Amino acid sequence: MSRPILKFVGLVGHHGAGKSHLCRIAQRELGWRVIVKREVLRDICPAYARLTPGWEDWYRSEYRRKGGCQMMKDILAATAPSRNISIIDSIHNEDEWAAVKTTDEAALLVGVFSPEIIRKERNLGRQNYSDAVRLHSWHESRMSVVPCLLSQLDWAFGGAVGEEAMASALRCLSEFIIADTTQTPVTS
Repeated sequence: MSRPILKFVGLVGHHGAGKSHLCRIAQRELGWRVIVKREVLRDICPAYARLTPGWEDWYRSEYRRKGGCQMMKDILAATAPSRNISIIDSIHNEDEWAAVKTTDEAALLVGVFSPEIIRKERNLGRQNYSDAVRLHSWHESRMSVVPCLLSQLDWAFGGAVGEEAMASALRCLSEFIIADTTQTPVTS
């Protein structure tokens, strides 16, 4: 028996692991839509909060008040439907993933991993870069007792590979999705 049609692929990985790079290739090679959470949040931020102290303070306050599950539901609700798969950059904790799975039971969680030395090089000069914060968020949840977001991975990519290898690996994921569902590929 095949799974229902999949709408979302969520990415998880450290800062600088290659998630955004994977998204660009998925968009170009497969026609997948990329949902960048920061961009959607910036779009739904009320006008008053775009002024000082800024939308990021608004987002953090809303996240603390509503929790990751509701924030992700808000992000998905603010995103127009797509005929093709949408890839979410990125999922930070189990509560966000629970919101995606509530919306799309067939959604896949995909890890993107690169060695620390490569991630550090990619993050040179980035403010607020912290693998410790990301690691902590993978192990927290308001909603369930799932021990770690990574325990729910359906697929994984090496984020340090070249573009051709990444595109080839993405095609393998796409073939897996098509073979395991009633889905047909959509070209952009």
